[in-house]
Amino acid sequence: MQTEIKIIVTHDGAFHADEVTALALLHSFDLIDIETVSIKRSREEERINSADLVLDVGLQFDPKKMRFDHHQFINGSVSSAGLIWQWLQSDLSFTYPKIDTFIKAIDAHDCGIQRMAEFSFSDVISSYNHEEIYSPQQEVAFLEALHVALKFIQNLKTEQEIQFKTKEIISSLRPTLFGQSGDVQLLVFPCFCKGWQAFVHGQSEYKGITHVTWYVEQKAQWVIQVPAINENTFSLNFTPLQADKKALFVHQNGFLAVYKQFQDIVDMLKRVADSH
Repeated sequence: MQTEIKIIVTHDGAFHADEVTALALLHSFDLIDIETVSIKRSREEERINSADLVLDVGLQFDPKKMRFDHHQFINGSVSSAGLIWQWLQSDLSFTYPKIDTFIKAIDAHDCGIQRMAEFSFSDVISSYNHEEIYSPQQEVAFLEALHVALKFIQNLKTEQEIQFKTKEIISSLRPTLFGQSGDVQLLVFPCFCKGWQAFVHGQSEYKGITHVTWYVEQKAQWVIQVPAINENTFSLNFTPLQADKKALFVHQNGFLAVYKQFQDIVDMLKRVADSH
């Protein structure tokens, strides 16, 4: 994949979520540097022909020439963001399911298949358009919208990469069992592992785990949490936590509690197991 991209051309006028997101993808996956690359917004043929990469304009799709327009496709279902994402994925070592879902939503919206919900990402980006779309202020607005998309894409990417590491940690751990039948199972993390809820819940391979705990060094406290039935609900996979004399805090719906000592958590879970 060619990586020497100095000049990018996309269309002028009103900007949309697809070309803005495409640029954010290119930066987030190290194909360009937003701070140094030259982004020209124009429909002039001379500028398009002289660009290293063309997005969402020019009526040409040819990855070898780095031309990524989708408007020439009849009944197309992929936007310029989708074309760029497909191109980038051929060189990626990992999969990024959340970015996949996000790009598919942009594709469907931009191609007139399925509108995003009101107040969605598309609305956020569109809100940055200046009332005079061919004014100098529009170019400033475009860069502001681009940095919003950039932050969002980078966060999705980082979150997914952290989850790769979290999955590895979870796979290396074994839960501590409480009670004769082991109905109460505690998974002890070495520290807070962001995104663990995507892997430990009632519909996952770790559905037997009833509690997860980790130490917060900055607070010198232990946090314990009850996993959910699945990763997209607040409904718990086990009995809600109850306040006791050793708990420093218990959330009102019982999904989380805080203790000073790990032994306090062990004692609490022994009582839970005995009453279960």
